[in-house]
Amino acid sequence: MPEKPRSAQAESIASGAKRMRSGPQAAPGRSLAPVYQGGGLAAKRRRDPMPALSFLQGSDLWSTWQRLSALEKDLQQIQPRLALKPLKLANQVLVVTAGSPAVAARLRQFEPSLVEGLRARGWLVGRIRFRPIAAHDIPPPPKPREKEPVSPKVLSELQAFEEDDMNPELKAALHSFVRRQKSYLGS
Repeated sequence: MPEKPRSAQAESIASGAKRMRSGPQAAPGRSLAPVYQGGGLAAKRRRDPMPALSFLQGSDLWSTWQRLSALEKDLQQIQPRLALKPLKLANQVLVVTAGSPAVAARLRQFEPSLVEGLRARGWLVGRIRFRPIAAHDIPPPPKPREKEPVSPKVLSELQAFEEDDMNPELKAALHSFVRRQKSYLGS
């Protein structure tokens, strides 16, 4: 009996079923071989290390990051004392961060030497703008952790807890803790 021609959908379903029957298969470059760990046998996939930013390679963002990173290294070689972070380089204008408006004003004194040094290293920079980091750009400090007050019952038990063989420093610290906690409850 001649075989009937299959549709593309039926072919896809048949190949998927065949893969499911054959069991797990390793991806290219990986193995499903068992690995010894801590005395027991555990089947684990071998994972090759992959840098977190490898998916960006080849993109415009990646090339911009490499360019700014190289520019930052050159700035550090020209003026090692200044912590300069380049933000952008466009139309021969380099934008660099500064800690505050006052720092930006002081850094403008270094602009001619920085431009000259960058041009000597092959960068097409005609002007440097120093952008102060505004107060609203700085993240707010974390809120202090609020502790639950110790209950009065626990405080009375701690105050009554005294042993003769207790270390005198520990006894003093315990009394100080109880006194401080009572002052918190009173206010």
